[in-house]
Amino acid sequence: MKHILHQNVIGKQLANGKTYFQVYISFTINRQTYRLKSQLVTRPVTKEEYSMLETLYKGKQSDLLGKEREILTFCIKKNTVEDELDRNQLRNDYIFFSTSIIDILEKMRNSIEISDWTIPNISWELTKDLNLDEDLISELSKYEVNDLLLTELIVEINNYKLWCRKKGNIEGLFLLYDWKYGTLIEDFKEYLGKRMESKQSETLLKLLTILIK
Repeated sequence: MKHILHQNVIGKQLANGKTYFQVYISFTINRQTYRLKSQLVTRPVTKEEYSMLETLYKGKQSDLLGKEREILTFCIKKNTVEDELDRNQLRNDYIFFSTSIIDILEKMRNSIEISDWTIPNISWELTKDLNLDEDLISELSKYEVNDLLLTELIVEINNYKLWCRKKGNIEGLFLLYDWKYGTLIEDFKEYLGKRMESKQSETLLKLLTILIK
């Protein structure tokens, strides 16, 4: 399994005169080679930038690339039955587990009904986009979630993301894979416990656990 620069398609040339290509991840099963667009290396890079990355990572481990290979390896095992790979489900799981919880929560925030009609707070709710995903709107209506609480949760996760970045901890990406199969739940709980009273942190964790299930 390795990351590659996909140069078999026409790259995107920008006004700066540089041509950018997407990074893919390649793997072989039963002599069949597969390529999937990287879900974590989302920034396109030039050939020169990719060459610099290869030099930078030579003989060293990349936490980002390593995390992606870990997720994809998990998804391959999950979707291989009797040496047969379910390619479609593999791709779906790979995208799902590589998704940032922050993106999901932002989408949810834009899907809930207006929750506070008081003058001080309605202004904030009117600044949101409206996500017209009917299934998501219907699902969220089952839970007691308001815009202020969901905003607070997103802010605290972004604070955790910044804290992790300063420490060089890739878990700050807050991926679904790390939430379901790693130590992210306990790590985030410990982080919140140092920042706020237990009752407040428990409220946020309970909301997050309900929404990301």
